[in-house]
Amino acid sequence: DGQQDLADPPSYTRSVIQCAERLSYDNVDCLIAGEPHDIQPGVAEDLRVLASLTHQRRQRDLDKGQIDLRRLEARMEVSETGELVEVTNASAPASPSHILIEQCMVMAN
Repeated sequence: DGQQDLADPPSYTRSVIQCAERLSYDNVDCLIAGEPHDIQPGVAEDLRVLASLTHQRRQRDLDKGQIDLRRLEARMEVSETGELVEVTNASAPASPSHILIEQCMVMAN
């Protein structure tokens, strides 16, 4: 129901995983942003709840001082003679779907 207290300890249950739908990062990003997507309604609702919970947890952790250690990717431009002309940040900001997956992986550990 999306009302889990994030301070509650996790519970462990035997389970079988069944794939309900094949998802792409782009499609999940559209869902999270409220844009048109083609994700099944039941799966879409579950993803909205999961996105909300992982967003709350990430914000709580950042508020408590967690450091975001995303690595920057440098793009270097060199001249024909091999001299460095420019260094720029080529890193794209993490998409909502990537952050959702990161948070799920952190919670799984």
